[in-house]
Amino acid sequence: MTDDPKKRMDSVRQEIDLRLDGLFGDLGRALGDVLAKLDEAGGEVRHARSFDTGDGPIRAQADIRFRMGGLEGGASTATPEPVKPESPKPRDITATILSEGPHWSLTAELPGVTEADLDLTVTDGQITITAAGQGRAYTGTFDAPATLTKDSLTVSLRNGILDLSAEVPE
Repeated sequence: MTDDPKKRMDSVRQEIDLRLDGLFGDLGRALGDVLAKLDEAGGEVRHARSFDTGDGPIRAQADIRFRMGGLEGGASTATPEPVKPESPKPRDITATILSEGPHWSLTAELPGVTEADLDLTVTDGQITITAAGQGRAYTGTFDAPATLTKDSLTVSLRNGILDLSAEVPE
């Protein structure tokens, strides 16, 4: 075995390619075909390969389809409209609420949300929490003390854990 890392790496690459029966070479050729088809403004590329592993044959197939649209005779020069991702369906918030004397608190897990993503509404003894961020959305309505106001809440949201607390008169 050689001490030269470059020669060792070349040897490993050759061994892998040999054991996979040239699959990597076929993938390279398939990518070349894709580029050629793109130049021709559309098409389909298919490559299939079978090889024996000693435990039986394995068939590998790669299909790549693409469609070029636009102006007659070639690719479009128009700027495509950006695709807006659909808003995620809000998940129900599960919360732990503690009330002991004048101390009230609510704790909930809201992964993927920051404090800027949070919206709190307090009305008639109910607190509604909505939040959306990083492809996630949450909503929940919880009973709260009748004297609770949004201004009396201390809000902390760190590492996906929401903590709301307040001192409310009894």
